[in-house]
Amino acid sequence: MLQFNEMLEKLLKAADAHGEDSGEPDHTVGDLQDLLRKAWSLMSLSQKLELMQSDEVDNVVECGAQDEFEAEDLVMQMRDQYVDVKRRLEAHGFSFVENELGTKWETTAEISMDYPTCFDAVEAAHKEMAEVL
Repeated sequence: MLQFNEMLEKLLKAADAHGEDSGEPDHTVGDLQDLLRKAWSLMSLSQKLELMQSDEVDNVVECGAQDEFEAEDLVMQMRDQYVDVKRRLEAHGFSFVENELGTKWETTAEISMDYPTCFDAVEAAHKEMAEVL
């Protein structure tokens, strides 16, 4: 069995060691922020939504947002942006077709591969439209 979780634990320990060795706890925090930003950039929209709906995000927001916002607000913003992008894509001739394999986007000229969720199909269509424009 692949031990990817062990690799993550090694990265977390390295971030801790960086802070301890330098005597600056901010180095640990900075390393972890960099790792989280990179992971976020690699995630699909459905993965981002799943993370944002997790207990871990609720705990961070509850403890650190100082009542400025709620985790649910962030999820709603993401969903609202998704709906807006989907509507704009449909206005530009994209349609989204769900089947037993997932969701694909279609135009009069192209049909995409199947994506696991409609969120991911919309995200891929948005990238495709950005490349064309």
